[in-house]
Amino acid sequence: MQSAWIKAVALIENNREKLADDEVNVILEDSYVPHHRLQNTALRRWFNETDAWWFDNVRRNIEGLLSPVAKAIASSLAMSVGDYVLSFTEETLEFRQPLSTVYKRLQSILPEPFDNNQNNACQNKPANEFITENHFDLMFLRLPPAHHQNGRNRFGAAIWREEWIRGNGDFWVDLEQSNADRLGASVETKYQYLRLIDETLRTASHIPTWAIAHVENGFISTQD
Repeated sequence: MQSAWIKAVALIENNREKLADDEVNVILEDSYVPHHRLQNTALRRWFNETDAWWFDNVRRNIEGLLSPVAKAIASSLAMSVGDYVLSFTEETLEFRQPLSTVYKRLQSILPEPFDNNQNNACQNKPANEFITENHFDLMFLRLPPAHHQNGRNRFGAAIWREEWIRGNGDFWVDLEQSNADRLGASVETKYQYLRLIDETLRTASHIPTWAIAHVENGFISTQD
């Protein structure tokens, strides 16, 4: 998921970058001003018209930043603002703050980036492809829960983040098809799930040590 990868870039790849005040001003410039039409019409599935314009304009403004890490930090903050908006109900709506105010508040309380003097990297690609390309001493594999839902439904409230990052909501069918027959894809039986795990572990045969995390959910046991 691109939205999760962008959050990881902001937290893991970032050794020392912070958003400067002038960058925040660029991000929030004319954020409530409507244009002829929304670039991302999928936003109206999640937000009222005023809020949709805010997210549409902020997404456009973020693209004007020069640094990829700054873009990731700015996008992560905007996603947190969206989660803030969606946390309100009709009964609590009166307590909501203006979105630009919330954005600045979230930016002001970001933890300081930690410089571990390493060239940290995050990648967004299928697990088997990543494993094939890399040669390490240890692989940590967190097994995804088995499911038989389509891509859009299984991500719940996180759907909006992906649609905001990608700029539309028309990609789900293609995403599901591209992930078919890979670990994490929809499965109907234990055999299908175990086969996908087996293929992934065979791909990782060049890595000497594995650590595998699996949470039982009733579909398949750790013993299986």
